[in-house]
Order: sequence, then C-alpha cells, then structure tokens
Amino acid sequence: MEIGAQIIDPRHVDFASVESAFRGYLIRFEQGYHEKTDPFTQLARHIENLDRAKRLETAEIQPSTDCQSDADIAEYMRSHGMTLYLPSSTYRMGTDSDAVVGRATLKFNGIEGLYVADASAIPEMVSDNLNTTVVTIAERGARAILTGLVLCGPPVDPECRNRRHEKKRRADSPACTETKCV
Repeated sequence: MEIGAQIIDPRHVDFASVESAFRGYLIRFEQGYHEKTDPFTQLARHIENLDRAKRLETAEIQPSTDCQSDADIAEYMRSHGMTLYLPSSTYRMGTDSDAVVGRATLKFNGIEGLYVADASAIPEMVSDNLNTTVVTIAERGARAILTGLVLCGPPVDPECRNRRHEKKRRADSPACTETKCV
C-alpha cells in the first residue's frame, strides 16, 4: 500500500467526506461487487490468496519513522508533495491587447484562422474534471466556428431553466442580438 501527499484544494474534501467515501467502498465490498469475473477481480483474488502476513507486511520508506510531529509531516508534504493537476491555462485569455486568445472568439491573436479550443484556453485552473471542461470548450468552439457565431458571454435569460444556453452573435454583427437556448 502506498500513501502519498497530493496537492488538492483543501476546501474540496474534508475528513467527513473521506470517511464517508471509505465507508461506501467497504459497503460495496461487503455486498460482493469485487466478485465480478474480470481481470482486476482475478488479480484481487490472487492477492487474497497470498499469505495474509506477507500481504500486510510493510516497512516505512519515506518520510521515515523519525518524521512524527505535525510540523515534520507538514514539512515533508510541502517538500515531497506533487500535484495531480494537468497543465492548463497556458494562454492568456481576454479582450485586451496582451491576450493570446480572444475570450469571445477563441481566436489566436496574431495568426489568422487559428483557434484555441483546448485546456490552454481556460482562464483559471478548474477544480472539476479537466477533460469534461476541455470537451465543452472544444464543442462550443467548433459549433461557433462552423456556424459563424461568436461566443460572447453568459446567458441573459434569467427565466430559462436550461443552464447550457448561450448568447451568440454573428461574427459580422456589431452587437449581440440573438439569444438561443441549446
């Protein structure tokens, strides 16, 4: 078993959440979800057949048994922890002259016909699944490019219950005139 220090948003998970997730895992295990016939289950059964003492035999490698106080553990985590974040937000998005990617258009400034519709166009790190966010950006960007519409801001219809609606305008139009729920 390996226990490591991963850098996450400390407001994202609290002890009760971790405890609840672990209890849920134990319940699923007790209900036999681990007994399905797939390669992972076969591996789990092989591990179960190993001598129990060998399976649980461990030695602390890092940070070492000398690292016991909260301060020592915190220092170890700061110096050895790693992020699970994937690279994103590498192009500056916005409407000013320093922006590499236009917020409303996803156009790469300075190169005609080039658009950025991947994780590099995200203005700030997301705490959600990065893949889902990138797929959404790519789909919206592709739809805007193919239809000649430009993305230009948040929804404007407060009565609409569909949270996926977009305000759009034609690329050649000076003002946003059309609101469409998708």
